[in-house]
Order: sequence, then C-alpha cells, then structure tokens
Amino acid sequence: MKKKNIGLLAVISILFLSGCMEVLDKRDLQTIDENIWNDATQSTLFLNGLYSKSMPSMALGEFSGFTEETFESSSTVTDLMYGIITEFEQTVVTEMSIDNYNLIRQINICIKGVENGTLDDSIKGLITGQAYFFRAFKHFNMLRFYGGIPIVTEVLDPYNDDLNIPRFATSQSVDMIVADLDMAIKQLPVEWPFSNDYGRITKGAAAAFKGRVLLYWASPQFNPENKIERWKSAFDANVEAKNYLSQMSTPRALNAEFRNIFTDPIETNPEAVIFRSYDASVNYSSDWEGDIRPGSGGGGSKQKPTWELVKAFPMINGKMTADPSSGFDSVMYWLNRDPRFYNTISYTGDNWDMNGRVTVVGNLSVDYVATYGRPNSIEGIRTPNNQGLLCRKASNPSVARDFTSTTSTTWHELRYAEVLMNLAESAMEIGNQSVMMENLKLIRERAGIEPGDDGNYGYSFPADKERMREAIMNERLAEFAYEGKRYWDLRRRLMYRNDLGTYTKKLNGTQRHTVRLKPKSPYTTKIESGIYTGLYRIDTVLMKGHFDLTSLEDYNTYFTRQFANVDYATASSDGGINYKELYDFFCIPKAILERSPAVEQTIGWQYGTFDPLEE
Repeated sequence: MKKKNIGLLAVISILFLSGCMEVLDKRDLQTIDENIWNDATQSTLFLNGLYSKSMPSMALGEFSGFTEETFESSSTVTDLMYGIITEFEQTVVTEMSIDNYNLIRQINICIKGVENGTLDDSIKGLITGQAYFFRAFKHFNMLRFYGGIPIVTEVLDPYNDDLNIPRFATSQSVDMIVADLDMAIKQLPVEWPFSNDYGRITKGAAAAFKGRVLLYWASPQFNPENKIERWKSAFDANVEAKNYLSQMSTPRALNAEFRNIFTDPIETNPEAVIFRSYDASVNYSSDWEGDIRPGSGGGGSKQKPTWELVKAFPMINGKMTADPSSGFDSVMYWLNRDPRFYNTISYTGDNWDMNGRVTVVGNLSVDYVATYGRPNSIEGIRTPNNQGLLCRKASNPSVARDFTSTTSTTWHELRYAEVLMNLAESAMEIGNQSVMMENLKLIRERAGIEPGDDGNYGYSFPADKERMREAIMNERLAEFAYEGKRYWDLRRRLMYRNDLGTYTKKLNGTQRHTVRLKPKSPYTTKIESGIYTGLYRIDTVLMKGHFDLTSLEDYNTYFTRQFANVDYATASSDGGINYKELYDFFCIPKAILERSPAVEQTIGWQYGTFDPLEE
C-alpha cells in the first residue's frame, strides 16, 4: 500500500468506534453537505454509522424454534411450524421493510457520494468497498426469504420518493448481489493494518459471504433442476475465500477449542471472519448467558434442547446415532459422544462450572447441575427445568451470576468453520470428494472425534452423494447448533418435506420431544428431621455421591425415564410439524405492496403472480 494512504487509513482506524454523524439521525438525508465526500474523516464517520446499522447483532438462538434444536410456544413460531399462515395480511415475516430500504438508501448515498468526490482513488475504494458489501448483505437477507426482490442501487427515499421498483427475477437479483460482492472483494484489503480497524470487512470476509450466497443459489430451494454450474460457482467462491483468509497475518483457521469460539478475545481468535464484538462496559451483546444458564447460575433456562437434537450429534467414533453400529445408548445417551455435544447440551447430572453459581443448599455442597423435572430438585428450587435438558452453547463460565444479562460475547455471523463446510458441500456436489474430505476432516479433528484406523473420522469414504449429503448436513447441525444456521439449511435443502437420507427424515409429520428423569419412590419423599430436613431423599442421594452417572443400575434404581412431546402448543400441532411448501418463498408485506404497485406478490399467496423460480 502506498505510504500516503497509511495516514488516511490511520484516520479511518481512529474513527472506527467513534460513532456516526448527527446527519445520520436526520430523516431527510438529501440535506447532506456534498463536501463531506471530499474529506476522508467525514466520509469515514458516515461509513461507521452504516456499520452500526448494518452489521448483524447477537443472534444466538435465532430461528431455533423453527428447527429440531428447540421448541418455542410463541405464535410467531408455531403459526409457521404448524402451517397456519396462509394470507399475506397475517404473515410474521417482515424482512422486506421500508426501514431496510431506507438503510440501503444510506448505503447508496455513501457509494455515490464517495465515487463522485475528490478523495484519492485508493481511499475511495476502501470506503465504497465496505459499502458495496453492506448493500449486498442487506439485499441477500431479503432474497433468502422472498426470492427475487427490488434491488435498489440509486439514491431513493422510501419516505418521500415513489419506491415503485418491480421485483427482479431471482437470477438477476443474485447476479446484482454477487456483482456488489465482487466490487467489495476487488477494493478491500486482505487485512486492515491497524488494530482499531479489527472488525471491518476484509477481502476474505466479502469472498466468504459470496460463497454463502452462491451456496444458497445452488441449493434445491433455488435450484430444483440441480444445475451443476451453480455448485461449481459456489465451489470457486469458497476456494477464493479460503485463499484470501489464509493470506492474513494471523491466517484464518479453526479455533483450537470449540467451546471457546464465542468467548475467546476476538483479536486472537483465528476463526473470526464476519463478526460483531462487544464490550460489556460499553455495549453488551445480549442476555444469552442469562437465557441458557440454570437458576443457580443466574439464568432462566429458556433455551431447551430437544431429544432430536441430542440424537443429531454423532458418537465419538464419528458415526450417526441412528447407525446400528454406532454404539449409541438411548438410555445413557451422553456416553461416548462427539465432544461438541458436551459443549452444546447440559443434561441431568452434568457438571457445568460457572462463576458464582449457588452450590450450597443449607450447609451442604452441590457440585453439579441436576436437571430433574421436579419443582424442588436441587437445581430447580428457583426456576425448575421441566425439560431435563439445557443449552450451554457459547456459555462463558467466567461471567458472574449477577451479570448474565450484560456480557461481552462476540457474535460470529460467519466463522471459518462455515467456509470449510460450504466448500465441502459444494465440492461434494461437483464430485470433488478429495476436497470435500479434506475440509470435513478439519472440522471433525477440531471437534475431537476419533480419526479411526482409516483416518476418516467416522465418515464412510468414498460414498455416494446421498450418503455424503446427509452426513454434511448433519455435521452442520452439530457444528452450528443455536447459531441461526439450521433454519436456513432446512429451507434451502427442502428438508421440511423431503427425506435427506437413510438416517435423516423430513421434519413434516414429526414432533419434537424432550427426555426427563423423575425420581422413583421412595426417593420422592421429603425428609422431616435431621440436617437434611426439607430436602427430598433423591437430593441426599446426589449430595452424598451415591449416584454414579455412568451406572445403568443406579439409573434403574433411582429414576424413571420419560419422553414428552413438546409440540403441544396448538390443536394444529396434533399431526406434527407442517411447514408448507408455500413458505419456501414468503409473501411480500402488505406495506410494501401498497407503497409500490409495481411489486408483484409471490405466487401461491393471495393475488400472487411472481414466480421466484422463473429465470
């Protein structure tokens, strides 16, 4: 990079965390003084405001209720899961909004202003490259809901102008999104040179997002004819991303510890590609820690894994639990599992260390988390967990129990593992099994799965596409559980209504479950005298260490095991999940249709004429 540009980059780095200009708070952005685009400092301030508005925020647990990861009783979830939504006035999907297009307008203001300004061309590219990325990011997040959308590349005001732009064909929309990402890749650096720039979009980050876009475009939801050239484009894009990310001074790679991906300092985390970092003393990420922790750790146990998710994690030998040769024990289901299981799910008797957890009842120490479906179990005194399973994904044990709602947990929108998985999937589809296995092995090696005598980490290799497709999608579920990825995988692979393989059946027609352990009599009786007064006999069994977690005899002595259906929220759930084909492409919100008559409604919805699959 030219020496004269280093100084301007320093200005950018100093301003990165300084916030946006007051002008961004004005509704009529036509009043912006055009001279700001001739000044690197002011242009960068405007760009920083776009970062604040455009970068995705903490989204752990997002969309989990639409999958086998967990269950939510909210009607905004159940109405879709049970196929109740049919008319566009009732839709719960509102990703296409006037506010989104207003943000795209601000991005266009930045692009057009800087391109027409007098800054050095290299500085122009650094600023507009980031803006092109955000324009692609916002457009794609709408496209994955609706298919073809109005793509806006000019400065239009959704409050004052007539936003009467028709929907582009989905293929055209994808082409325009990819074109923006190509501009970003061309103009952005492989790495920003100053520490205060950490978190800005890089060349590799833009390429990785392009790889995600093209993977979706190649998937059955958008590619029912399975055009192989789309998979080839996705493959090439992810190869490009991996190459750029390898060129960074700290080459992007898998974090050595799966459990630390979201909690390690972001500056030293090699897995970070597109992310939003937080500082609890300034801006905290969310109350995720409080959502998932049990009551003794200051939480509410709100995210409850399902039995279906339990079974989705492979065994330590890499085999799927449904494989009769895997060694899976449905009673002692926690034995010999993929280590990611233990860092994602907390189960009955699990020892979950956390700062400040209440481990004393009376004068008696309790050194484990007991999650029994009883209102007075040791763990459940404050917030009983009637599900028997807890989520512990991305938990930070160092967070004190009084601060679980104000954490510095980083949100990884796209981490290096996704680049590897996207590359492996596209490689599989074009028949390049060597690249597929190379990347899948990296994922499983980091997970801690045994390599086996053949060094294939439990994969049957070589294998036909159906078997590998099933294995890859199951791997994604284990790797990305609770990271908001599964819903989109289910959609793009049409897995709600189609079986994926021998061991992975469609979700429609099924119901989600939980597993509970309940104490047997006489261990359910309360102790009336002595130092244990007020406790149940099962509590003293646990306190005294008489219960061996690995002993089937102890389980049969002290507990009964129950499976419970959690899909009971509405009468419509009687037949199980019923996610309709109609939901492959959602209806355009009524507010957009009323404002923009040229926008056609999606076919299948009321008055719909636009076919998202038409070229």
